Amino acid sequence: MELRRFKALELKVRGYSDRAIAKGIGVGVATAHGDVNKVLEDLARKHIETAEDLPVSVEGRETEPFLPRHVLVEKGSPST
Repeated sequence: MELRRFKALELKVRGYSDRAIAKGIGVGVATAHGDVNKVLEDLARKHIETAEDLPVSVEGRETEPFLPRHVLVEKGSPST
């Protein structure tokens, strides 16, 4: 299944539509769309977890790790 999902992502990156991806990997359109989304979500999660561990330096000062605003809000930081 993982191989199929990466093949779906590869086709998406090449510009194929969900319908063309589905035909290319032998699944329904909804499955092809879901496969692409699942791979992208997994990659994003992996990279966000990595980014959480990286210190960020601003003008020589080390600050909180660089994270998207929604991640900081979810962790309880002020929204402004």
